[in-house]
Amino acid sequence: MYADAESPARFSLLSTGGRFSVLNRRTPLLGGDEGKVAFVPFEDIHNRLIEIDSARGQNSYPGTGKRDSSRVALFDPEPDYFYTGRSMSAAGRFIQLQVLQPSERVRLELDYTASLKADGENAIAPAEAIGNDRVAFGAIGRGSARLYSPAVQTQTIGGRNYVAIDMGVDGNLFSERRTGLMRLYGTAIPLDSRKITGFVRDLSAVTEDRYLQLQAPSGVSHFPDDLANKNLEYSGIYEDGWVAEQSFLRLQQPLAQSALSVRLMVPQGHKPGILRILADGLEVAESDLHEGKNELNATVPDRIGPLRIDLRFDRSTPLAAPDRRPASALLQFVGFEEIKKGTSGEIAAPPLVIETIGIRLKNTVEPRFAG
Repeated sequence: MYADAESPARFSLLSTGGRFSVLNRRTPLLGGDEGKVAFVPFEDIHNRLIEIDSARGQNSYPGTGKRDSSRVALFDPEPDYFYTGRSMSAAGRFIQLQVLQPSERVRLELDYTASLKADGENAIAPAEAIGNDRVAFGAIGRGSARLYSPAVQTQTIGGRNYVAIDMGVDGNLFSERRTGLMRLYGTAIPLDSRKITGFVRDLSAVTEDRYLQLQAPSGVSHFPDDLANKNLEYSGIYEDGWVAEQSFLRLQQPLAQSALSVRLMVPQGHKPGILRILADGLEVAESDLHEGKNELNATVPDRIGPLRIDLRFDRSTPLAAPDRRPASALLQFVGFEEIKKGTSGEIAAPPLVIETIGIRLKNTVEPRFAG
């Protein structure tokens, strides 16, 4: 970035694409070409985030000083396990960001996963955005999330505008499994020295207008592809469709006569529990689950704009080794479906308790990945 001598308030930005950073991926400046490096004129720069090196959140490059791996904000991008050709960055606890030409108030988008932490918890970090106020992202559950903070005003320090992210928990080392000779020597030396709170796929600033224009999907059924939809706001879903005690999605009800449907599977040997479904905080369905396929249907209040759909399970059980992630069920579909003529009477208005439809499985479902 440089200032024009004749107009110090104006500048151009030497910008890199998303291949080099997980920042600003929602609003790329380079026409979607992630490999480019280019100058961007002043007029095209709005709400652009730049990582700032600080005592609490250091840059991943050590520079002239020694890097403290426990305080690194964002590590270098690495391949994303779930999305071929995409990348993510391991994150520490604190991320300090300068905002170039911010709007009066902005929301911060956090696209994040704890699915790969391999700590037996996989809990989504209780992150907060910090501007002139500290506000929570509203993270719940385990696995992955795409969350938006309430709108905040940036802090102005020395004529520049700043925001920050506090992930809410300190980073931890990966749990290590050593075998053979690896158990005899060097056990005090970690195989991976990073202390992380999870992995960030995108961290962007968006205006309130842009947030309100998000076209939420009417349902999700293909994992992980449907979770990659940037218009989907959610929390508490593993990329391969497993869910634990609590999760939510914001979904758009496409028609006035639409039923909310949830189809899921409880594998054989997995302790079934009770599922409660809420729509914008109102309980619309409750059911005792059983092994096999379960289906719940309910009507929900009509409204303009997306509905927040919460899934609440009363228990979770670790998946079979070596995949020990806590989980309650495997989602197959969550969303709205048109009520067919002649069947509307079969779907009761909330609140209600609905019988599930079950098919016992003959084989245990194997997890998709280890760790």
